Amino acid sequence: MPSYLSSWAAELAAQSDRVRDLIGGAHWLSDGAHKEELIRSFLRNYVSSRLRVSQGFIKTVYPNERCSREIDVLIVDGEGQPSFFRSGAFEIVPPNSVAAFMQVKSGVSSAVMASALDNIATAASLAIDTPHPTRIWKGIAAYSHELACESVFRTVAGWINTFVTSDKRFEALGASASSEKALLLLPNCIAVLTSFVIFIQACEKPRSVRLKFVQAEALAAAYMFADLLAYSGVSGNSASQLDAIIESIRPPKPQFIDIDF
Repeated sequence: MPSYLSSWAAELAAQSDRVRDLIGGAHWLSDGAHKEELIRSFLRNYVSSRLRVSQGFIKTVYPNERCSREIDVLIVDGEGQPSFFRSGAFEIVPPNSVAAFMQVKSGVSSAVMASALDNIATAASLAIDTPHPTRIWKGIAAYSHELACESVFRTVAGWINTFVTSDKRFEALGASASSEKALLLLPNCIAVLTSFVIFIQACEKPRSVRLKFVQAEALAAAYMFADLLAYSGVSGNSASQLDAIIESIRPPKPQFIDIDF
């Protein structure tokens, strides 16, 4: 069964490489759009039947009119509030109808990670005042990286640390803020689909969050998608079987770093 789960990442990587090989570097936007659609198509096979996997924007109209930046993977609850706009797989939705969202990147770098984290925080901030903000799963998925394996966790942790210590939204949480408040603005999970996965979790210390790093290699995609599907209301009928399969695999020993904000 681990070989089946590792085939998820291999299949996504193979299909993305096939397009890159055919069009070369002439159409980077098309290549990126294809990578996003590969993940949307994959998730449509697993999410609950009441959910839609789209792309688009999260928008509020009351008490303040605000809009997120474009979201690559937007999982919408069809039983929630109606969309402001919907055309095919493109939607503009209120925060209450969002079950999960994800940014998709071809690779990771300091600039790419800073942009992705900012996009996540901007979109998540729209949902903070909704009745159930902690039920929205947030993630960043990348197809590749060029970091040295022995330093990848420290490098990515450093990027996250720079973001949370310099962004005024975290400062505004207050001197005694709990990690749960900070988690509302951070992704639940960051993964390079064929290499590693980082889970951002609550920490017992005030104004701190904990990063859990797993060098999962080909299983990184499975760990990320299982974390998404385990969230309330996201999984379809196959999710309980998937969770059992994931739990049966002995993961590599994780590493932990606490980050103060």
